[in-house]
Amino acid sequence: MLSELSHRSLALNILEPFILIVMTTACLTGNSLTCFAVYRNKTLRTSTNLYVIALAISDIINAGMVMSLAVGVLITGRWPYGEALCNLHAFFTLFSVYVSPTTMGLTAYNRYVRIVKSQDQYSRIFTAARSKMYVAAIWLTVSGYVVIPRIAGWTEYGFIPGYAVCTIVHPTEAMKITHYSVVVSLFFLLPLGTATVSYYKVFKAINQHNFNMRQGKEQEGRITAKEIKITKSLAIVVLAFGLCWVPFWIIAVMQRFTSDAVVPRSVQLLCTFLLFFSSTINPFIYAGMNPSFRAEFRSILRCNDCRRSSEEVACQKEIGRQFDYELNQITVT
Repeated sequence: MLSELSHRSLALNILEPFILIVMTTACLTGNSLTCFAVYRNKTLRTSTNLYVIALAISDIINAGMVMSLAVGVLITGRWPYGEALCNLHAFFTLFSVYVSPTTMGLTAYNRYVRIVKSQDQYSRIFTAARSKMYVAAIWLTVSGYVVIPRIAGWTEYGFIPGYAVCTIVHPTEAMKITHYSVVVSLFFLLPLGTATVSYYKVFKAINQHNFNMRQGKEQEGRITAKEIKITKSLAIVVLAFGLCWVPFWIIAVMQRFTSDAVVPRSVQLLCTFLLFFSSTINPFIYAGMNPSFRAEFRSILRCNDCRRSSEEVACQKEIGRQFDYELNQITVT
């Protein structure tokens, strides 16, 4: 597999790094815009968007620590960074693989409680402090699962040429089976199942709400048009997540439990690109589906604050010139 990576055709040697450079740039830009939008606009600082920000930060880490180094691998055809950086790269690779689905599942549950349950329940379960605690618990759990087996010597890290990244290597078949049983069930199937059930119940409640509105029945007014749009945008994120991650896990499990001849390098690299693509597209879904994010993105890209600041500076200069003129007139008089 390493020989295949280092002896690619010129076309592949140009195309593969180019695709990854584009995804890395888009991922960093889009997710940074998401974080900056919430920083600028206080109305976006909701409990739901806390999970959106957590997901964006994990995607920025993925782009900065995983995707960017993979670009160098695809350019050189080998791992050029040394063993220490390979270990760090493997940690962030695994962290990204595990933390994104769990954060997605928690976001879906947040929407379920917001739309289906009462406002009192939502306010009690998803306070600002508890929401931060949930995110911290997920990040610490994922970090612990990645680090503890490595420290205990149950797993190792190594460069996998087919994936073009450093990731986990299992010293025994038993550890491999145990590991994949845990991660597939806990960090993929459970979050995906939670998201699927949550959004099924959410859209069932929204449909009932719309039906009641058409029938002219009195509503509590808890499900607003804004909440429905936010829910739809997050549901699209989950759909895109499923389209990327289901093939990802199928390829990953096949590669781990079969020979390289069964899973060619191009298919293994597709597995890596699916992971990276999932991190890249989320901000564009927010911008396309969520009016609040779309407006804030547009404001940032148009540099409205920069124009406002320039106008204020120009105005202050004009006031200063007018004051100097009037002062001179008084002096002459």
